Amino acid sequence: MRYADVYVDDFISLVQGTEDDRRQAMRTLLHVLDSVFRPRDPKRDSTFRQEPASVKKLKKGDARWSTKKVVLGWLLDSVDKTISLPPHRIERLQAILADIGPTKKRISVKNWHRLLGELRSMVIGIPGARGLFSPLQEAFRTETSDHRLRLNSMVHQFLDDFRHLSETLGDRPTRIAELIPQDPSVIGTTDASGQGMGGVAFLNTPLGLRPILWRHRYPKHIQSRLITFDNPRGSLSIGDLELSATVCHHDVITTAVDAREHTIHSFHDNTAAQFWQRKGSATTTGPAAALLRLQSHHQRVFRYVPFHDYLPGLLNKMSDDASRLWHLSDAAFLAYFNSTYPQMNCWELRHVRPPILSAVISILASKQYEKVSFGELKRVLTSTGSFGPTSVKNLDLTLSSASLIPFHFYKSLPPATAVDQESTPVNAFDLARFRTPYARWARRWPAWGPRMLGKTARVPLTSA
Repeated sequence: MRYADVYVDDFISLVQGTEDDRRQAMRTLLHVLDSVFRPRDPKRDSTFRQEPASVKKLKKGDARWSTKKVVLGWLLDSVDKTISLPPHRIERLQAILADIGPTKKRISVKNWHRLLGELRSMVIGIPGARGLFSPLQEAFRTETSDHRLRLNSMVHQFLDDFRHLSETLGDRPTRIAELIPQDPSVIGTTDASGQGMGGVAFLNTPLGLRPILWRHRYPKHIQSRLITFDNPRGSLSIGDLELSATVCHHDVITTAVDAREHTIHSFHDNTAAQFWQRKGSATTTGPAAALLRLQSHHQRVFRYVPFHDYLPGLLNKMSDDASRLWHLSDAAFLAYFNSTYPQMNCWELRHVRPPILSAVISILASKQYEKVSFGELKRVLTSTGSFGPTSVKNLDLTLSSASLIPFHFYKSLPPATAVDQESTPVNAFDLARFRTPYARWARRWPAWGPRMLGKTARVPLTSA
């Protein structure tokens, strides 16, 4: 296998094969470079023009094949299949964080931009770190006339999380499989109401699909805080409750299976919770920010890849029942699901673990969960079940035309976009029809490289 990509002036190549294969790939790369940029002519060019391929960098070993290489500021290891920050970047990050001590109350906007830029560049390869930006972005709202920001206690708590990350990056490199979503090994839905939350999930195991469901009723003091027409002065939105359900949903799944490096695909009928989870941040310092922080801690410990999609509320019937049928006991509730939504294997009722549940309720009650840290999560929440051998196939779920993304010139028509109300998902394969496919986007106009009418122009390696 041979692959090459070009990022500005960096040629990134990947080769699997013999020494001859690697030599041929290198010669092809240099040949294409010379065919795009003419070699230096001492008679015509000034002394400032250099060769297209930097001789200085070649002597340093940049063009040497290796299983461990620094590419675009990241240290890639093709043997261990990991990605990590080089030591000099970790030291620079720690130095920047050290300048902002826990007692610091104000900082210049310029230095704050510098810090966030460094953190944003790091978060690409650090699972779970995306959920730690809500109060850091919110701090820009406190800018004063002298271009300085105020740092409150919540900002420092989130900065402490980044300090912990910077101290453990060398010991805990990121597995590449933790960053790239694949076909899901777990697919399910969640929902929350004014009374409680619940969800369903289908786990792919060597013995077939294993359906599980969960639910939890909110305490009275949480129910009384929900904003409704009858309670306009409440402090919790339905989006906050829906987001809490997504966090608990992930925890229930990790109690049932070893989800490391597997994709968990979840559907929600609340767009706010869906996009909060996708972005990893919210434009608020309320419960949503703290819930995303808890989600970040949880994901980093259990190393799964979360993916979130929208499912219309009228079709989210299974999770609606899980969050609303509180007149049924657990036994009656399980019997109801086995008769209403029968599966090849019987439904299994599971519960959210007490540490996560306590943290979620504390956040919804506007209390901090400082005692639930990285170390405590790892110590308390590691008793997961078996997920089968690592060679087990992921869910082989077929997408239907209902989930296809239209072209940019596509005009939405009611018959083409209307949701079939009768096709309520009742199993994993029904849910798969609503998955959003993700793929590499084709290059758009202006085209890169030559274009030929009637033929496909072959440009194996180009530079932009």
